[in-house]
Amino acid sequence: MHGKLLLSCFPSVVLLSYCIQNFCNVALRFLVQRGNSVIPKTSHRARMAENAAIFDFSLSDEEMAQIRSLDTDKTFFSWTEAY
Repeated sequence: MHGKLLLSCFPSVVLLSYCIQNFCNVALRFLVQRGNSVIPKTSHRARMAENAAIFDFSLSDEEMAQIRSLDTDKTFFSWTEAY
């Protein structure tokens, strides 16, 4: 459900420039490029290969800024609001 919400507000220029990349791979690449550690969960070999493909491309500074601009300072996880 959240994936559809995120996809609906994702900047089209980033989506178009990475039409061959999976949306989730772009999101993973964004996090890794920001210096975050990510551990995608999968037991499927094909998805493992897709996840490793995030190191085959990088996002430009403009694309990183476009994705960062989506931050509404809100969370999908209500239990984190107390922190």
